[in-house]
Amino acid sequence: MDFRRGVRWVGLIILCLALAGGLFVGTWRGYVYLTEVPPNHRRVDFAWLAKQEPRLVNGTYEISEALRALDGQRIFVKGSMYPMAEMTGLTSFVLCENELTGSCYGPVMKISDMILVKMAGGLTVNHHERELVGVTGTLKVKPQLADGLLVGLFTLDATHFR
Repeated sequence: MDFRRGVRWVGLIILCLALAGGLFVGTWRGYVYLTEVPPNHRRVDFAWLAKQEPRLVNGTYEISEALRALDGQRIFVKGSMYPMAEMTGLTSFVLCENELTGSCYGPVMKISDMILVKMAGGLTVNHHERELVGVTGTLKVKPQLADGLLVGLFTLDATHFR
């Protein structure tokens, strides 16, 4: 009988520790989410951008009103750095939704899956593999064409990198 009581107490203690740990982690993640966007910036995510995919109409690309309104705005976006030849001292890179986007393991990239990031003011960053990074700056929404095909839409003049 004493053995069962001891097992119950150990189980209760483990349950309480797991609950407290879960509450702490959840609270910490909520705090980070609420405080990671700098003042006067808007959080933008790739899921929202995917819904704003430009459409080809009569040979020209139509951009949604919501995207046009975002042009020139200061934003914060999280994503994965697309692998490049250089790994250190980057002044520009492509930010993707996740590390599998556009790789040989993931789907083909869409225009809304990529943001060309250009570090402003002589800032440089190192490649961060397999981790989300946060980038802050001014977004430019402008179709970039090559041989009549849309090859880019977003450029972010980045002022901060996390």
